[in-house]
Amino acid sequence: MCDPQGKVLLHVDVLENNASALGDRSTGGALDLETSASAVIANITVTNAGAPSFFTVYPSTASRPLASDLNWVPGQTIPNLTVASLGTTGAINIYNAAGSADVVVDLFGYFA
Repeated sequence: MCDPQGKVLLHVDVLENNASALGDRSTGGALDLETSASAVIANITVTNAGAPSFFTVYPSTASRPLASDLNWVPGQTIPNLTVASLGTTGAINIYNAAGSADVVVDLFGYFA
């Protein structure tokens, strides 16, 4: 997805329990990346988790891989640095396998 100046707007979808889409959970507005951005370097943090689970971070237009980027048990706040390719729409998905949890995404950089 691009804005009128041709910058890529990073869009994060949080998917939960069998990949039912919850939609965009961003609160800080759009994030400008160069249109040549192909992947992001991000710190993914889980907090307020209600069940043992894991996050999988992957391109928005790809099938979810059989891997996890972050694992936890209830009551933990855990960060993990990850590199995630962007989908053709300039977005990533974050899949939560079980229960509910809050996710914080801190973007550190991108690859062009």
